[in-house]
Amino acid sequence: MADFRYVPCPACKGEFMVGEEFFRLTEAYCHCPYCAHEFPVGVAAAAQQAASAAQRQM
Repeated sequence: MADFRYVPCPACKGEFMVGEEFFRLTEAYCHCPYCAHEFPVGVAAAAQQAASAAQRQM
C-alpha cells in the first residue's frame, strides 16, 4: 500500500494527493491537476505540515 499526503496548491488552494516518496526528492516539483501551477515540493511539504498542525489544535 502506497503512502501519500494531501497537499494544497498555493495558487488555487485545491488539494491533491502526492506520494510520500516524492518528498524525499528535494529538487522535485508538484504539478497541480486543477490549475496547472508548478511549485517546489518543499512548498507543498510546508503547507501540508501547517495544515496538520492546525488540525491538531482543534
